Amino acid sequence: MNFSIQCKFKNPKYKILIGEIREFLNTINKKNNDNHIGFFVSNVELSEYALKELNSSPVKNKICVCFYYQIIDKIKEHVNLLKNKKDKLEKDDENRKRKFIELEHENNILREMNKRIKDEKYEKLIEELRKENDELKKKIDMIENQNKKINEKLVLILNKLN
Repeated sequence: MNFSIQCKFKNPKYKILIGEIREFLNTINKKNNDNHIGFFVSNVELSEYALKELNSSPVKNKICVCFYYQIIDKIKEHVNLLKNKKDKLEKDDENRKRKFIELEHENNILREMNKRIKDEKYEKLIEELRKENDELKKKIDMIENQNKKINEKLVLILNKLN
């Protein structure tokens, strides 16, 4: 997990202003990494406008605003969230592999049927099975591409967790 931390300690009679949170949001927005979390730590609350700015930001899910005494727990919480995300990706990858095997088996069955039909000279059925076969090949290609992407993400996550 990569993270940025910005700390603002102010007189308790003040709040975090919109410009301060906006600056931090822009910094985090520049990080093109799904595993990058921004921690905004303070001893005071956000102003009403700063809170609205945070809630309307496209990177709000990559930001954790907390008080200084919560930071350790919040970091642990986000590490667990990333671990759960990684576990889910691994589980999804296993499901895709199983589905790939099923589709491959189905594809083999269709190939065998195709041979028999061709031998029997049923041209219409041959054409229909070719279409089904092409669709299965597309599905397999799609699953292989998804598996590649998932594996790449898993490698990135594992590298970052290590």
